[in-house]
Amino acid sequence: ILGLALNDCTWRQASLPVSQGGLGLRRAAMHSAGAYAVSLAHSSALVASMLTPRRCRPPAVDSALTLLNSLSDSNFTFDELTSTTQKTVSHSIDIKSLRLLCESATNPRERAHLGSVTHARSGDWLNALPSKALNLHMRSTEFRIAAKYCLGMAGFPEDAICPVQTCQQPNDKFSAHAVTCAYNEARIGRHNRLRDTIFKAA
Repeated sequence: ILGLALNDCTWRQASLPVSQGGLGLRRAAMHSAGAYAVSLAHSSALVASMLTPRRCRPPAVDSALTLLNSLSDSNFTFDELTSTTQKTVSHSIDIKSLRLLCESATNPRERAHLGSVTHARSGDWLNALPSKALNLHMRSTEFRIAAKYCLGMAGFPEDAICPVQTCQQPNDKFSAHAVTCAYNEARIGRHNRLRDTIFKAA
């Protein structure tokens, strides 16, 4: 979709839920152990009632629990999983993944970026339903730029100067200036169009 390769840190962020600054592209390798362990735990009573002799603990659960607890922020036991939802387990995995991602941030820009994309409701644009009738949709090129910005990736091949003659401020390849340039109401133009659309409809 983005047209370029993602490094490990970028993939880790993309695999987080939208509410935690990611794109919601869950990785099976991260969540499969939790899904399997929860499924075993929830079905253990039924399975035990059908087996002879009765076994309340499936033999394959220990390795799944070990893997799950190495990936999650909690230390789950089999008995706890019998009353725990998979959503709760996945959330614990996401929490640890986000913490490791924040700990791996090597400079102030990366830390500021992660702080902003994990802020409440910052990812709502990914959950909004596109509507051409209300001009609430993105072209593919716009989505690529927005997704790159969300993931902290470079939107331009190199640093440059703002092309607007009345601005001429330095713009780094990570779009720091591009999202704050005040030329022609660039920062609030979308807000104003939405306001006008709602006004006309009312």
